[in-house]
Amino acid sequence: MIKRVITYLITAMAAISFLVSCKPSEAKDANVQAVFDKLAATGYLATMIPVSNRDMFEIYGIETDNIKQAAFYMSENYSTNADEVAIFETTNVKYAKTLESILKARLTTKANIAEKYSAYEYGKIKQSSVVRIGNYVYFVVCDEYNELMRIMKENIG
Repeated sequence: MIKRVITYLITAMAAISFLVSCKPSEAKDANVQAVFDKLAATGYLATMIPVSNRDMFEIYGIETDNIKQAAFYMSENYSTNADEVAIFETTNVKYAKTLESILKARLTTKANIAEKYSAYEYGKIKQSSVVRIGNYVYFVVCDEYNELMRIMKENIG
């Protein structure tokens, strides 16, 4: 009887521990431009230029009406350097999921192009992934990917 009670207690504790560890992280309230500025201040990124709202819509298919705030930058020499940072806060979770798909497609296209001209740039892109947390969606393409993602996670989640 005591063994059975102990077994049930251990099982219950394990289940609770599992549920707590699986709880999705929540995004912090972040100013995406300030987060980008922190990334840029590391000196790891190439010289970056902003992607205009017009280009976000016309070229990338991002519905700017569903974007609360954005910091979307690419290398000034984007034809030879794949560095890119995209940080978005959407107006709702539904569009965050849509944007996640758009940005994943962006990385796939970018990788397919880079694979043809630079194994080095292709490697930078392939290590990158799109992160969605709450209404935030972001990715980073850079040599120092892990360091910049640490900053992103500290500031957004």
